[in-house]
Amino acid sequence: MRCNKALKKHVQIFYDVRVIQPFAFIADFKNRADLWLNCDKYAPQATNKLYATLEAQLAALHKPRMARRKGMTAQDLAHILHTATRGLQSTARTLEARKRMSDGSITMAVATVDKPYRATLREF
Repeated sequence: MRCNKALKKHVQIFYDVRVIQPFAFIADFKNRADLWLNCDKYAPQATNKLYATLEAQLAALHKPRMARRKGMTAQDLAHILHTATRGLQSTARTLEARKRMSDGSITMAVATVDKPYRATLREF
């Protein structure tokens, strides 16, 4: 269980940097909803690249723990988390909601990965 706590902490750091902080950055902007909800329209290539990078990083983060699992691969899990994160873009309208939904995604990811986690932040 202690290993899963370490994994959860690393995924929380990842989500904080890649999901929470960008949302928090625009939280005080007058037109934040428009910026956040329409970034696919304003900058589709950049948005797609951002999410492709997010998915690749999530896969790399989970791959060492899922290498011997049957069924779901690290790439499968990363795609599910990427899709959930992208869905947060249109549903989580406040920073508190985004944090709550991200915590739920993290909890599901950690529950899915059952291999003991022994890593350092250098893996990032």
